[in-house]
Amino acid sequence: MTSISSMGAPGLPMPSSSAGRAAPPRVEPRLPQPPAPSPATTQVTLDGGAAAANELVYAKPKAAEPAPLFARTRSWATAAQRGDEIGGLMARNVDGRTAKGGLADSWRGLGGALLARFAATPANYRQTLVDTQAPQAPGGPAGTSTEAIDAQLPDLDQPDATQVSLKIQTRSGQTVALKISMSRTEGDAGGEGLQVEIAGSGPLEQDEREALAKLADGLDRALEGLGHPERPQLDLAGLMKAYDGKALTGLELSIRNPKPQQALESFSLSLGAERKALALKGGAGEVALNLDLSTPLRTTDPQQRQAAIQQHLRQFDAAAQRSRADAGLVALFKDAFAQMHGAAAPPEQPAAADDALGDPALARQLQPLHSGLQDFQASFGGDFKKTTERGAINEIGRADYTLSQKTTVRRQGGAGEMSITQERSEQLDAHSLKSRFGGMLDTSSGNYDIRKVKDSLSTTTLIERTKDQPLRALRKTEQQQLETREALENHRVTERSSLPATRNFLERLR
Repeated sequence: MTSISSMGAPGLPMPSSSAGRAAPPRVEPRLPQPPAPSPATTQVTLDGGAAAANELVYAKPKAAEPAPLFARTRSWATAAQRGDEIGGLMARNVDGRTAKGGLADSWRGLGGALLARFAATPANYRQTLVDTQAPQAPGGPAGTSTEAIDAQLPDLDQPDATQVSLKIQTRSGQTVALKISMSRTEGDAGGEGLQVEIAGSGPLEQDEREALAKLADGLDRALEGLGHPERPQLDLAGLMKAYDGKALTGLELSIRNPKPQQALESFSLSLGAERKALALKGGAGEVALNLDLSTPLRTTDPQQRQAAIQQHLRQFDAAAQRSRADAGLVALFKDAFAQMHGAAAPPEQPAAADDALGDPALARQLQPLHSGLQDFQASFGGDFKKTTERGAINEIGRADYTLSQKTTVRRQGGAGEMSITQERSEQLDAHSLKSRFGGMLDTSSGNYDIRKVKDSLSTTTLIERTKDQPLRALRKTEQQQLETREALENHRVTERSSLPATRNFLERLR
């Protein structure tokens, strides 16, 4: 670069100071200057786009995810057993349970596996699996202390727990008890638990252990049906057929499900040498059936037994149609009646008629004169509602139905003299409220129809044999039906009708 001296530029005359006037101001030449840098700008980008090199960029802040207050923790009562077959089934059932799966998802396979295990190795077994929402430790993983988990464990022995219980009595006097319990607590800190156990009171004979193993599949099928999410289903034939009356003296299966508005609320099944009994309660209503296995007259002929069962099922359909009972409840009742009566007597047990009468030839003569079924008491009852095609409720009501059979044998003075009486009784009681013109029922308006049904039917079969007279049999039938209807307008009865019917007759069977 050329430097510029303060003495002036070379080759130019210096002005004289002697002239007496002020020297003109000195003008220094201006050299070109580089452009001043632009001031830096600040830019906030919200879409992550590229920015110029001289821009300060603030990226969009990411929302901080809050640390969870609770974390799920799984615990086992016995760590050594968590990997065994039953522990694996428990974990599978808890992990695979769905809202639509019902109780069957939690019970699947457990009852049969417990029976099979105990039959193979008669040792007590107990295991508990619990999933809890444990508090999240600050800055660390969920707390897993024993105290923290125990404080949140669902109590599987409380009345609000869902429980399956099975008790089996053996010929040697021992008791085998099986239990499956479930409990669930709602909320952020809720949890759920599944507990199974099986225990025996003492050593079992080999045939008793084999009898337990035979019940495994039937128990699983029964629980699978009863735990159906929409409505309980009865699949008891396998369990009753596998019941070995030579090795076992009693079986009691019970279920309690105390949570409100459940398809299945309670169930019980009892099998023994003298009786079989069933009771079920659920959202559709109640079903009960009690069979007397010591009935003096019944048949071992499967064709006659099935014919009698089918006749009763048609009778139930007629009662359901007349009462307008809930279709699901009637289906349960029919299944219970067919399965409980359909299980044949074990072949080792002699025909009850032979025992009571002491005369096989007489038993064969009596066979076509009686029902061929064990004496019983049966009933169903429940509320029902009917809906229109658009789903509006247009009728509500209740139906109750009972049916029974009782057989009595009386021996008289002479040898071979006796009288046999078989009584059957049937009652139907139903009432309903129905809207007019197919619309939605509104009882507050006071404009609807009332229908009531009250029916009864009784048949008495009398069979007699005296010393000098051949066998003779009579059957007496008495039937009464009554249907009443009332039309209400503004809560006042404006029309009433009654349809009574009576039928009595006597027929000679022999």
